[in-house]
Amino acid sequence: MGTFFFHGRIWRGNGVFASAMLVRNGRIAALGTEEELREMAAGSDHIDCGGRVMIPGFQEACLCLTAACSPVVPGECRDWLSIRRACLRWLEEHPKSAKRGLYACVHFGGSVPDRGALDAVLPDAPLVLEDIAAGAAVVNSCGLERMERRGIPAACVQWMSFDPTGRPTGLVRGPACRLAMDAAPHIPQRELRPMLEQMLRQAAAQGVTSLQSCDLGLTLPHSALPLLERIYEEDGGLPRMQCFRWPAGGDHLPPRSHLSESGRQPTRGALLAMQECDLLNFRLSRELLGRLIRAAGKKGMQLWIRAQGEKQLEEVLEQWEKLPFGQGNLQRAVILGAQNTKDALLKRLGQQKIGVAMLPARLEEDLHRWGGRPGARPCAVKTLLRLGAHVGFAGLDECRPFAGLQAAVSLPEPERLSREEALEAYTSGSAWLQFKEDFLGRLAPGYAADLQLLDRDYFTCPLEEIGSIRPVLVMAAGKPLLRRI
Repeated sequence: MGTFFFHGRIWRGNGVFASAMLVRNGRIAALGTEEELREMAAGSDHIDCGGRVMIPGFQEACLCLTAACSPVVPGECRDWLSIRRACLRWLEEHPKSAKRGLYACVHFGGSVPDRGALDAVLPDAPLVLEDIAAGAAVVNSCGLERMERRGIPAACVQWMSFDPTGRPTGLVRGPACRLAMDAAPHIPQRELRPMLEQMLRQAAAQGVTSLQSCDLGLTLPHSALPLLERIYEEDGGLPRMQCFRWPAGGDHLPPRSHLSESGRQPTRGALLAMQECDLLNFRLSRELLGRLIRAAGKKGMQLWIRAQGEKQLEEVLEQWEKLPFGQGNLQRAVILGAQNTKDALLKRLGQQKIGVAMLPARLEEDLHRWGGRPGARPCAVKTLLRLGAHVGFAGLDECRPFAGLQAAVSLPEPERLSREEALEAYTSGSAWLQFKEDFLGRLAPGYAADLQLLDRDYFTCPLEEIGSIRPVLVMAAGKPLLRRI
């Protein structure tokens, strides 16, 4: 038994397509023509692809589940006015939840509100707005009062902003963000489960067959781990999932064991968010960064570091280059971001063979933000590939892979990717970042049958249509996650 796909355009990479594919026991058994495989496929279920294009399932290398299903959609709200409207609309539509408060992931854009602006939106319950791209959050008066009642460690005070009178403005950064997350309203499990299930199904509907969540222990409480395990035990129609561990502070890194697929397989990942943006000007100290990198090296753990600006990237490389690689130290170190840098830093990334997880949906935005700076090389994705870096794509706070592909193939030269290069970054490239390149990210014999059949031809459709492509069939390990044919 198995599944036999025929009359399709099954992408094998390098411009090569098969017309038929046989899947057995969740793996790809063979590819070729219908005539070559029909005898092997005797007794299998037959699926007529109708001439459609089939590509591998997307490997979402880093996704914040709570951000992706936030009441405020980051991709649609890019300034305070649009964020304010979205918050007010949600509060009006959910009056019972509004009494508890509101947490949302946002992009503030060019202006950051203060506590007074948030109080005008929600005066009687905590309101916490986190800019996940900037490593900062803004908290209203109720949220600040909750933080103060629970106690603010002296080490976190320096990460809080104050007005000339010494009154907190509501802006918190770095380690103080964790306090803000704790002050955010707790989501009851009866509400959390359908929210998570909806997000995972939305990811599957976008062609995602495997994802890494970065919010457990940050925006998603650790108590959600048993809930996620139950979800996966009871529902076999969801994308594979594993979760990063967050460092608890200083040089302390947690154990490797974490949720993966069925909730039983260990992962290698630890994630450190080291973030920078012009607006909030936040970055970790070199001392703390060095301790974390050395600690990860001693444990043989993979370490992901969010480094967006050139100063932050230089500091990361400086610390990484002090460690001997290939001797059981850092396992496939990954930079999350690296979308604003210079030629010299790009060469160092390529020389170290460090993985780079870029955010394709933000490439156009980043190009406008940094493109005019002297010596800047924003969105240097093509250059990184040419220099030998392992590049994968991630959504972080948005699960919109096809929009990301459209952005990547729309970049100006010389950084514009071909359609195949962009697709490889979101499939085999992201699989490499997760130690899964030997069985995920390609349509080839022996690989897991993670696939999607598209409603239009990704390789030939007009450029402006790529973002609106949707799969009509999605499978993970040969099991359907979505079927519309």
